[in-house]
Amino acid sequence: MTTTKPSNVTPMSTRQADAEKDPPEHNEEELRAFFAQPDEGFLKLLRDSIATLDEIDTEREDLNARKKAVLENLATKGVNKKAFMAARQYLALKEKHQELWDLSYQVTRRAGGDPVQFELFDAQVAETARRAKK
Repeated sequence: MTTTKPSNVTPMSTRQADAEKDPPEHNEEELRAFFAQPDEGFLKLLRDSIATLDEIDTEREDLNARKKAVLENLATKGVNKKAFMAARQYLALKEKHQELWDLSYQVTRRAGGDPVQFELFDAQVAETARRAKK
């Protein structure tokens, strides 16, 4: 099937068309030749990609600093960072996966010689609820 361009469209020069070419996918010899003399379009793609990734890295640094500040604030209140992060991971799970996580956690604690003592946990939850009602 052939297509014709509308008469009001100026055809691209050969150089412009070459600038839009991608490097060969699998032919190592052609790829080496392409990289030895890359066209301006490919170099621009690389420059733009560098700038974009640098921008993303800066954003990530800012987000990591915000996250660190939140976690440090919680630590000043006595919240254990690792326990908090584990709880967040647990809360992100679907219910069916939470049940498996619970069972895996329990059996791992038991295997490690430090089984979960549900009575203490239940007592602490009850005490916390009692204090909250006051």
